[in-house]
Amino acid sequence: MAATSRIVAFASAIELCSYASTSQPGGPVPGTGSFAPDDAGYISCPATVEEIPLNADNAEAFVCWAAGPRDPRVVPAIDAARGDEAALAALFRVLEKVWMRDDSPAMITLKIIQQLRDPMAMSPLEEHVWRTPIADSNGDPLSQAAHLEMLEATAADALVCINTDESNQLVAQIIASHPYRMVRDEARSRQVTMRCGFFDF
Repeated sequence: MAATSRIVAFASAIELCSYASTSQPGGPVPGTGSFAPDDAGYISCPATVEEIPLNADNAEAFVCWAAGPRDPRVVPAIDAARGDEAALAALFRVLEKVWMRDDSPAMITLKIIQQLRDPMAMSPLEEHVWRTPIADSNGDPLSQAAHLEMLEATAADALVCINTDESNQLVAQIIASHPYRMVRDEARSRQVTMRCGFFDF
């Protein structure tokens, strides 16, 4: 995927998720700091989210904060959670919740995982890279293909950025045989640039 297209796609993801934070119901349960249950597949964010740490208890709230206006404190907060297995597992629970249902927070969650560069993420990232389209109400998977291609390309980016012998073997398989050209090209391009930060496209 061209670099300009990646910038537009990610910028759009942040814009849409920021819009969702002000337009959808839900938000923290008073006195608990946790987020209220909502319809499956969507994240409800409050109008504003203050700086918070990334941990197992507030992964969804952290995605809301990371999706807001660009904040230089986001990256250090992600880095501080590197090696936290519970936080990583919570991020993948968020990703599973929104996968193919709400692309904006899905992309942002993947970018957070990319910034972590955690080898523990290899197996679930590989699973997401090779997901098959979900058929729509007419049984047609093609209507979902564009969404899936974008998400799988972003998951491939995160896998590239782990940069271990094992992850590099997985990336080589993606480049050689993934059915979506965008995913193959994105993995190949990211291997060259190794731009792996949350704000890198």
